[in-house]
Amino acid sequence: MPNSKAKILNNAIKRNDAAVKFDNHWRQSLGIADPNDPEEFARGLLGEYTIEAETIELEKTGLQRVATDTLEVAVASHCASGEEAERAIEDVERDLRTLTRDSSLKDIDVELEAWGRDIRAISADGINSAQFALDPRQRDRAYAARRGLGDYARLARYVGALTKGANEDYRQLAQSLDVVSSLILVLMGEAQAEAGVRSGQFLLQVPASELQVRRDAVLNALRALTGSVAATSDNFNNDEQWPRNLEAYRQFCAYLDQAGLSDLRSLCDEHALAHQLNQLVDMASGGSIDSLRSLGAIWHGTVNRINRLLFAAQTLVKPSSPGLTRFLSALALFIEGFENGSAGSRLLFIARPHILHYGHYGIGAIDDGTEYLQAIVQKRGKLAEALDCYLSCDCDIEHVRCQILMDKILFD
Repeated sequence: MPNSKAKILNNAIKRNDAAVKFDNHWRQSLGIADPNDPEEFARGLLGEYTIEAETIELEKTGLQRVATDTLEVAVASHCASGEEAERAIEDVERDLRTLTRDSSLKDIDVELEAWGRDIRAISADGINSAQFALDPRQRDRAYAARRGLGDYARLARYVGALTKGANEDYRQLAQSLDVVSSLILVLMGEAQAEAGVRSGQFLLQVPASELQVRRDAVLNALRALTGSVAATSDNFNNDEQWPRNLEAYRQFCAYLDQAGLSDLRSLCDEHALAHQLNQLVDMASGGSIDSLRSLGAIWHGTVNRINRLLFAAQTLVKPSSPGLTRFLSALALFIEGFENGSAGSRLLFIARPHILHYGHYGIGAIDDGTEYLQAIVQKRGKLAEALDCYLSCDCDIEHVRCQILMDKILFD
């Protein structure tokens, strides 16, 4: 018994020592006197997390906090333009602060803060999406962000031309937005270069998951056309209804035989068609540049055969059949994901210096489209530089109108 009491006493002393150390830790960290007081402890935590404290206070009043934080974008460290992107983001923040703190613009400070929130969100989405440019959906988001930044740049120049004394500040913001917009293209090209994409190489125009959905739509439409399943427009509940899908399928197959296009009949066989479509979808879902290169080498054969089938089916079946139209439309939608497969590969010529285009990132001479892209990028920069100093002094209404028209040309 004495030993048991001694053990209990020792454990109590150890617990008390630990509790004292724990309380002292919270006193030092939160700057409170009594860590055992719930209200004082809560005030100490709110003092450490000011943003969360503001959110809680707004929620108590029934309002939702609107994010006004500075722009934070995670730029991959291996990107050559990572530092430029961070600098461009800082420039946008600095220009926004200049406008919002300008005493002459205090009447529209709320509107300018709304501009800032939207610009931060668009820039963050664009730069983050640009680093995953192999994904078609991310490419689309990056292009949409560039358009949004371009709209704000044009709007800033327009408002600046009409605001005496603040034109230069507005145009500085527009210039910073142009830089971020340009860097989105550069980051997209760098992401493709890091993945091993070369000039003229095949790039998917829709995500692999979307291709899978379109493949399922093709096979479902074929089953409905051939009578494997009942189509929504052909409910065979009585013998009086005209079998439009089956009759269209019979006429279509007969036409292919008569026209010497029997090789296209395999596209009307579910198993043969599924095998060809699955081969393309599997390569598109590979998740590597090697699978895309393999896909770029073989997709032409299947897509060309489908195009021949679509061409042969034009105004062929009379009366027209909803089932056949649905099947052909599903095929056309599927192959659209492979058209313009080289779109986007010209971004390499923006992201990488010209000296590397030969051999490393190119497979031949630069085409006319790439030369046009390079020329228009250079000329747009010169035009923007000239326009930004056009109204550096106070000008009359005619000069303001000229400025607005030239800014529209720059936007276009």
